[in-house]
Amino acid sequence: MLYLSLSLPPTSNHRLMPTTRGRGLGLTKGPKYRAWMNREASRIVYGLPDSFQTLSEPVVSLVHITFPDNRRRDLDNVLKPLNDVLVRAKVLQDDKLIQTQIVDRGPANKDLGGLIEVFIWAASEPMGQQWQKQVQEALFYGAKQ
Repeated sequence: MLYLSLSLPPTSNHRLMPTTRGRGLGLTKGPKYRAWMNREASRIVYGLPDSFQTLSEPVVSLVHITFPDNRRRDLDNVLKPLNDVLVRAKVLQDDKLIQTQIVDRGPANKDLGGLIEVFIWAASEPMGQQWQKQVQEALFYGAKQ
């Protein structure tokens, strides 16, 4: 199991910005997003043990997100940047390896200033298998109702 703690990424409004390259308009990552990505990837790499090897097998992740206040925010706006930084920091070989991702919103906490806590298990580990089984059972039970 791997535990990581990250700050919240910039809002979606700051993630991409229009650019004119070549013949038309395109999108590029904004400076706030690039700065966040570089900072958090460096923090992750610095905190990993020297023996850590990039995960190249399917994984299960549990994500707990704590926002600094009660403003309306979508949880899914945090997931893409989170998955991107896990690849950038070479925690995951590719974000398509995430088989199951369970996301939880914690109570607002101004003192934390916004926090993402991530637990990652190989899908083959007992805990990874347990989370997958619970999700599958919940989906199956919900479909039967």
